[in-house]
Amino acid sequence: MKKVISITFSIIIGLVSFTAIIGFLSLRANLVFSDKQSRIMFPENNNEDVSVLPTSVSMINTATSNFPGWIVSNKGGLDKVVMYYTFFEINYPDNTSILVDTAVTEEFVDKILSTIDDEVQFHKEGQQKFLEDAGRARYIIFTHEHNDHLAGLKSLDESTVINKALMSEEQLDSQEYPSEWIPDGWKNKIKTFHFDQNGTYSLSPGVTLIRTPGHTRGSLSVLVKLQNNQTIFLIGDTTWSYDALKKNALKPLLVSKLMIQENRTQIMELMNAFNNLTEDVLLVPSHDGKYLNDLIFGGRIINGLK
Repeated sequence: MKKVISITFSIIIGLVSFTAIIGFLSLRANLVFSDKQSRIMFPENNNEDVSVLPTSVSMINTATSNFPGWIVSNKGGLDKVVMYYTFFEINYPDNTSILVDTAVTEEFVDKILSTIDDEVQFHKEGQQKFLEDAGRARYIIFTHEHNDHLAGLKSLDESTVINKALMSEEQLDSQEYPSEWIPDGWKNKIKTFHFDQNGTYSLSPGVTLIRTPGHTRGSLSVLVKLQNNQTIFLIGDTTWSYDALKKNALKPLLVSKLMIQENRTQIMELMNAFNNLTEDVLLVPSHDGKYLNDLIFGGRIINGLK
């Protein structure tokens, strides 16, 4: 019995550390979706020149850890779930790209992720890929303002951050991340953009940013239309599991409301909206290792390290 209590206590302490250190602070968002936003407003670009659209989307994994299923979803069990810490690369025919989120650093893994999972694996080649490709990137954008998605900025030089990084006003004004990962001097120089009245922003040919608050106040999703007419929707951390999304299963209350302080009403509205999209829209969450591997195996997205 003492062993069970000790294990349970360790799990709770790990979760508290995860929340406190990564900076999952209070959201207290009072935003309520309009009817238009809850349906997810996709822009109509029927006259877009196909030759300038992206050719593919790559996934690059920079660290791997394992969470108990009950932490990932309120319908999860005791089995471990493989969690990837990823960034994505939207590739254009002129050899430029858009980086979506950043690569976690070895410092971040040692200081943060190892407190949650002492068997977490850092993939140095993933970070190296991020550093190499940042130079050819049109933009570096962020699905939301949590440190596992932002921390890699610190590994770049200041001029790259100032010239490439782009945040929404909600993301830049957020208190979700400490200056340890984004120095104040950089934060004041990062470019911002404004969503239109439908909550969308046309970033580049074939790429539209869509405002999807819930996980954080500044959360957004990235809609990508490829030359082959495939549509990929990068949905960040709205869900940590594709299976949970299809079951409309929220993160457990302990994690979602008490620790991360998500807006669960907005998350459920988003899940309903995502699940109502046509099947030709490929939904891609950021952390679901098994599902991401399945997409790579099926040729839907590319392993950026091969």
